[in-house]
Amino acid sequence: MRLVIIILVKCIYGYATKEIIKGKGYAENWFWWGFFFGLIALVVALCKEDIRNKDESKFDDPAKGSCDNDEKLKKYKVLLDKGEISREEYEYWKQETLDTSC
Repeated sequence: MRLVIIILVKCIYGYATKEIIKGKGYAENWFWWGFFFGLIALVVALCKEDIRNKDESKFDDPAKGSCDNDEKLKKYKVLLDKGEISREEYEYWKQETLDTSC
């Protein structure tokens, strides 16, 4: 019974850590970090920067009023190549663009 409770608590830490990271705009899955490291991983996840709240003006729709995802992806790639956004930000915005349907 004690083992079941420990595994359940570890799963709760894993799920909470995963959701915090996802909510901050990261594409990484932190479930296992939370599962194995518990409170430490949860604190680290809470301390990570929220990449969704960065200057999103550089992510304005390049086609203004259209749903040209190719143009958006090209713009994000250029920003990545220039070093203006990180690989994590690029992956986040790429996924957001691909998930958005017109």
